Amino acid sequence: MNLLSLYPTKKPDSILLRVVGVTAVMAVVMGLLHLGGDATRGALLLERDAVLNGQVWRLATAHLVNLSGTHTFLNTLGLGLIIVTLWSILTVETLLRAIMFSAAAISLGWIVLMPAGVTYVGFSGVTHGVMAWGGLTIWKRGPKWFAVVILTCLLAKLGQEFWNGAVPGADAAIGGRVSFVSHTLGSLGGTLAAFEGPVLGRLALLVLCVWLSVIHADREAASQAESHQDG
Repeated sequence: MNLLSLYPTKKPDSILLRVVGVTAVMAVVMGLLHLGGDATRGALLLERDAVLNGQVWRLATAHLVNLSGTHTFLNTLGLGLIIVTLWSILTVETLLRAIMFSAAAISLGWIVLMPAGVTYVGFSGVTHGVMAWGGLTIWKRGPKWFAVVILTCLLAKLGQEFWNGAVPGADAAIGGRVSFVSHTLGSLGGTLAAFEGPVLGRLALLVLCVWLSVIHADREAASQAESHQDG
């Protein structure tokens, strides 16, 4: 049996083009902000006290700035991964909803869980959230085998980070520390964005993400040697 035949392939070209257009704009914005250097990053990154003192734009802008050229490139690839993996269920509206839920969960969770002085930039936490949303949505719409693949890969990655930390060399490659709390908070937001999917499955993923977020926050707060955290 050809497994690809089980996966829905019909989608109006206009919808796909709009989705690609939105992600391309986001990639360009990331690239332009990277060219702004340290000054731009410093003005847009997420830090609890800065937000509480009125700089609320950081809740959104932190997800579009990165630590380095490599970090920018990897997060741009993350946008491509979203399109390639979830293209059959994506529209501009659903993509933006998943992104906004994931980004909001990361930003608000960061304010609640992380101490002053620990900063955050990056998009990979949002990528995790969109994948969580996509897996749960595909579970409802089918095919379920593909939803299982997506959610299994997501859970395996979160488990790897919990038990073993970052892939060797990842911190050096991006120019800062990988923030696992952003990945679990993003997955939490993506789960909240998924109005479809099994109720017990969504509840279990929510509880897991909350638990992992608290643990990762404690770990990251205890090791503040680096001033920036990767998303």
